[in-house]
Amino acid sequence: MRERLFQGSILVGGLVYGCLLYFYYAYAGVQLIILWATYTISFGALFFRQRGDFSYQVWTAKMAIGALGLPVAASILVFLSTAMKHGSLVQIASHWTYLVSGLGGAFLSFLSWNHAKPKVSSKVAPTKEFTLEPAPPVEVGATVDWGTLTGTLIAKEDLTRLKSLRVLQRIQVILQQHSSPNEDALRIIKQESERLVADSIAESKGREEGDALTQAAQLLEWGIQKLPELAELDVADLLMAKVIAEIQSHHSSVENLFVDHRSLKAIHPIDRKTADDKCNQRADAARAALQVLKANNMRLSEDLIASNAQLEAFQSVTGIQVVEIPNGYVTFEGNGRREAIQRAYQDTESVFVEVRVYRFNDVKKQRDIVRQIERVRKWKKVQDTI
Repeated sequence: MRERLFQGSILVGGLVYGCLLYFYYAYAGVQLIILWATYTISFGALFFRQRGDFSYQVWTAKMAIGALGLPVAASILVFLSTAMKHGSLVQIASHWTYLVSGLGGAFLSFLSWNHAKPKVSSKVAPTKEFTLEPAPPVEVGATVDWGTLTGTLIAKEDLTRLKSLRVLQRIQVILQQHSSPNEDALRIIKQESERLVADSIAESKGREEGDALTQAAQLLEWGIQKLPELAELDVADLLMAKVIAEIQSHHSSVENLFVDHRSLKAIHPIDRKTADDKCNQRADAARAALQVLKANNMRLSEDLIASNAQLEAFQSVTGIQVVEIPNGYVTFEGNGRREAIQRAYQDTESVFVEVRVYRFNDVKKQRDIVRQIERVRKWKKVQDTI
């Protein structure tokens, strides 16, 4: 999807700009050439100065933004030049229009660079500490798939974690040479080796998905995923959309927490066939991944989902987003994934799910949001099953 967006933006932008230059050359031909030339030169200067920060993702995102921004700037120039030619605007000397065109190209290049590069949050994410919680023992002689894990880290060019992985591999070999290897030690080695790779994948994914073009592609994919459900919307859905829009626009911070899946509440029931079928598929995937969860201390983290093929059904652009209420957390994004986990494990297991909790500094707004959520749940006739 990202590559298609990139190619499409270049094609559409180039076509529109070419048409403007062809049809309005008599009015603003020189200005359009200056606009394009200064944008290109500024692009090159930025690339030379910031080449250490230029990755393929940033480079293509900047190209896409520029390809869409140039026709917009060109249209403004054409409009102004045409208006001056016909006397609708006060005519100014040509050299001033050339200056404006040049400044516009340089400004557009800087603007596209600023919006293309990944946005680094100043908020420090909560540390996910490794804890020796009870977990099923690893069978004596059980081995880690070192070849796959090593290949993944090599592909990610993560040499630091690769060295740590090889140290763990040597320790496991030494342990297994004893007649009675320590099962707890083998389990820790297995967990830590898989955690190293999961962290590397998640870190790499975070870098790659921070640019504007990837975010646009993800948003488009999310919209496509939701299309089958749009035909079944009702008035209550519109009210729910209003509440969600207020949450998104008025929250002061987002905190990642691990919460028991039994404390997660629905904002609406899963009562439509398309959503219900998808939920059942996810529930099957969750049951099949029980051993994966146990190896991760029953924590269903975003990193684990991103790095494990068995949990692919739970991958999402947005994560599971919740608002805290007096008796738990209401899931306003990721409701189907919440339902799938609860269908899969009911009360039989405690799965600690990583969620993004939306916080509000304004106490009055917090109460208002909670009240609206409860109203939506009442209108939707939500009945908590756990």
